[in-house]
This record gives sequence, C-alpha cells and structure tokens, in this order.
Amino acid sequence: MAQLVLDGESNTTVMQAFPQIMLGIRQVIHLIDATEPLLEMEKGAYTPPETPINIIQILDVVRKSLEKLSLQNMVTVNLPTACPSEEPRLCGEAFLIEDLLTNLVKNAIEASPSGGRVTIACQMEPKTVHIAIHNAGAVPQALRGRFFEKYATMGKSCGTGLGTYSAQLIAKSHGGHIDLITSEAEGTTLTVVLPRCDFK
Repeated sequence: MAQLVLDGESNTTVMQAFPQIMLGIRQVIHLIDATEPLLEMEKGAYTPPETPINIIQILDVVRKSLEKLSLQNMVTVNLPTACPSEEPRLCGEAFLIEDLLTNLVKNAIEASPSGGRVTIACQMEPKTVHIAIHNAGAVPQALRGRFFEKYATMGKSCGTGLGTYSAQLIAKSHGGHIDLITSEAEGTTLTVVLPRCDFK
C-alpha cells in the first residue's frame, strides 16, 4: 500500500486495493501460524481446540481471498448461504480449517475450464458436517491414486504437491477426512467430512 502512495496513486485506487492487500497479509500470517501445527500433525501430536467454528463465515473469507484468481481464470464460485435447516457447528482451529478449504477451492478454480463454475455445498448429518466442492475438470488418471500424498502434483508449473496433502492432514487431525470422486464425465468433487461440535 505504501508503494501505491509513493507511486502517486489516487486515494480511490489505494482504497480499492486495500481489501486484497489485507487478505494477502492474512494469508502470509496463516502460513506462518500453520507451520508448527502441521509438523505436530505429521507426528500425530496435534490436538485441536474445542472452539466453535462457523463454516459459512469461513467459506466467505475463502471466496474473498480467491476472488482475484477466479476473475483471472473466468471461473464463478458459488457458495451456500447456510447449511440446510440449522447452523453449521464445527469445533477446531478456524485458521487451519480456512487453510484446508482455501487449498481445495483454489485447486478447483485452477482445474476448471475458462467460463466454468466451482460449486460448494454444505450438508448436515447427524454427527458430521459435509462440505462438497465440485468443478467440471477431472483429476488426471495418473494422479488419482496418490492425490493426497505429499508432493503429488501434475500439470502445474508452480505446484508443490502440498495443498491436498496438508488439507487431508488437517481434516484427519480434526477427526474427519476428505473424499475424492472424479471422472471425465462428471468432473471432480472433494467432500470434506468433519465432526459436529454437539457430538464432541
């Protein structure tokens, strides 16, 4: 932001850039904050807090943080306004769940054809909350069996293979998991399954 001012940009331009700048700062902070918990998860030594999480609010933050990417790729991201019939109640570390969902939605945007759509659905089950992320692209056959493995990547010039790995690690450390269903005909759906707070 300081550079925009030094470059003589108008106040309007600075204010328009402010939300994206703050989101960028937020992502860097989350990356730093997540390093130690992820190392603990790999050792099986991580215990998530029993802090209530509003998943709809987190999904809205995820959408805003990826807004620029979705515009660049000309992909629409559709979010649920709420889970059916009741408020989604999860427990855990909010910034880690946000990181999990950011990785999955980012992958879905990048895998979608130009002009495509990423759809996110939320469903309450008796003991769990399901968040399904769908896009029209299919995971390459050679990658499907190792999709959640560390360093597994294909077709991305800057891919690290850590996004889906860390997402599954976070989900399992919170007592849940992520399922993958993919085909050329139906596209790809990643379903995040996490336990509800009231069944802790």
